[in-house]
Amino acid sequence: MKKLACLCFALCFAAHSSYAQTSIFEDSKGESSIKAFKNSITVNTADPNIALDFNTFQRRSTTPKSKAGYDKFERLGILAKLKANEGVSALKNEDGFLVDGQLGLYYGLKNSLPAPIKTDEEGEAYETYFSANISLDRSEVYDLTRTKDVVYAKSSTGWKAEIGRFGYVGNLLYGVGANFGYSNNIEELSTKSIFLNSTSLNGNTAVKSKTAFDITEYKKNLFNSNLNGDIALLLNRQAAADSSSETPPIFAALHFRANYLDSYKVRLNPAAGIYLAKKGAPRNVVAGLNFQILDLLNSQNEESSAWDRLSISLNAGFQIK
Repeated sequence: MKKLACLCFALCFAAHSSYAQTSIFEDSKGESSIKAFKNSITVNTADPNIALDFNTFQRRSTTPKSKAGYDKFERLGILAKLKANEGVSALKNEDGFLVDGQLGLYYGLKNSLPAPIKTDEEGEAYETYFSANISLDRSEVYDLTRTKDVVYAKSSTGWKAEIGRFGYVGNLLYGVGANFGYSNNIEELSTKSIFLNSTSLNGNTAVKSKTAFDITEYKKNLFNSNLNGDIALLLNRQAAADSSSETPPIFAALHFRANYLDSYKVRLNPAAGIYLAKKGAPRNVVAGLNFQILDLLNSQNEESSAWDRLSISLNAGFQIK
């Protein structure tokens, strides 16, 4: 999965001069308040996941202009996401596919001012959105009290609803959103190696190892909520406005993240990153590198240092024509 993500990352750089890209400001947990404007595929190496966003339709609202002079558009879309379970090296084994999956609906109401006549004029647009999705998780767990099939696949379902707003004003991209729902605590756990004996047809006994989560630590149907804020500034406006420039638009971004999982304390997971946009379309971000500190204040009293909790992720995306 990580190799595939890095491959897509490279493809996005190679193709940025010929394809209209999409915006991607995901952190290492896949959270973001800035959503994709168009049909797109995005990849995240830290999560790791592959997500597909499809806008089933985008139409002008029945009230084309508001009193402030904004054009209004409605957007309905669907989201599908697949990712490998954390700590599980293979997507598939003898127990079947071990992946997390999400499927959801998205509704957005976009407001935008007419395109500026001059390149140095300030543009502005924002979109208020609501989304809801269901999720399925299938992970390997172990139970030492079982006499057989000590390691087995455990499934759980969950859901998430989100509301927020994102947009841009001139050189500034911004977004804020909040979501809540129910999930499990797999991301809080670490896998362990379990050694199992197996007998072959000729009577020989062999020992094999499997990695799995401890069933006594596994919990599902936990309330989970996130508060997300994103702000990104275009650093090279003059180069981005020059059609002859070979330098792509470059954004510096800060990401505020707060997470609460039932039975765990509130955690702050701030991040910062550098992002590249498509030449000639500075608000269509195609790839980025961000650094995130998980549980900045160490609310869980972990023994690891802040450096050990630092996560680095590469994000890339491209529009589906």
